[in-house]
Amino acid sequence: QAVYSSGTSGRFSFLPKDQTTLNRSQYLIVKLTVGEFWRGWYDPEGYTYLLGPNPAKTNLWVGKVVYPLPRVFRDTRYAIDSEITTQMVRLSQGDAHGVGEKAMMAVMPIISASRRIVPNIINWLAEREKKKDKIFLCEAPFILQRVITELKEQGGSFDFGESGAIVTGGGWKNNEAEKLPHDEFRKNVEETLGIPGHMCVDLYTMCESNWHAIQCPEGHYFHLPQSVVYPMVLDENLKPLPYGEAGRFAFVDPLANSYPGAIITGDIVKLHDHCPVCGRPGPVLEPDVHRATGEEMRGCAEEVRQLMDSDGSEMIHDMVCAPDRSRMPLMLMKKKAEG
Repeated sequence: QAVYSSGTSGRFSFLPKDQTTLNRSQYLIVKLTVGEFWRGWYDPEGYTYLLGPNPAKTNLWVGKVVYPLPRVFRDTRYAIDSEITTQMVRLSQGDAHGVGEKAMMAVMPIISASRRIVPNIINWLAEREKKKDKIFLCEAPFILQRVITELKEQGGSFDFGESGAIVTGGGWKNNEAEKLPHDEFRKNVEETLGIPGHMCVDLYTMCESNWHAIQCPEGHYFHLPQSVVYPMVLDENLKPLPYGEAGRFAFVDPLANSYPGAIITGDIVKLHDHCPVCGRPGPVLEPDVHRATGEEMRGCAEEVRQLMDSDGSEMIHDMVCAPDRSRMPLMLMKKKAEG
């Protein structure tokens, strides 16, 4: 199947990932999260909230990448639990084609999905804390930050302690207004949710890769799985740079079975041959990863933010996928009246 992501231009990047490629990638993300760094924490009776789309209802890589996680926990909830198509993503970015799509965009700001998502997550957290459940929060960091902001405004907080674990992913690349330094974000998490900083880590991955680099709890360096990826950093002439120098990140991905796995990214990174903090073997990236000058801004979490802020994905889905397109004007009027 073709998985995809998009950037600020609205252009999609499609990757033909066959089942072998997907299986390898999805196995690895489970192994890295619950099998390696938090081996002693994992509990199959735990509850998880994916701060992104339902992976069964989209081919967005931000969804597909976490497809197996619902299978390893007792219960899973989703921030966006409705079908997401490429047309919906394009509309959320303001790219409308034709009168019909422009009519859809005219009412998209009326209902914001974030108005429902944040309260839903807070209610879920309250229920889980009351029952003393283990919880796992995964994906878009800005959604979690909005939950924290809302809790602070309400004067509320939780105290999950080490019963909670968080893996954010997708970054803040396009969302500078809400971006926080890693240390400040983890501090907010600990103060508001009671989850300690070493239980809150970030994940570095991309649509073009099938491996995932997760931060170590001790130093929050991104650990590259040395048995499944060959990383390198390139200068402006695409020549390899030594460890410790900043340059364009590139890699060879042997997990790719259905497309060439040699990729030069638009990210600027610093690569080290080992982690200077935790001592685990294998290469690591420094936590600060940013886009090269002139490169299109891309980010999995940004796609989720646009779907949330432009409008509820359920409303866009109703209009885009309406079986009777002639009824669309009536649907728009109804949505506006309900707003």
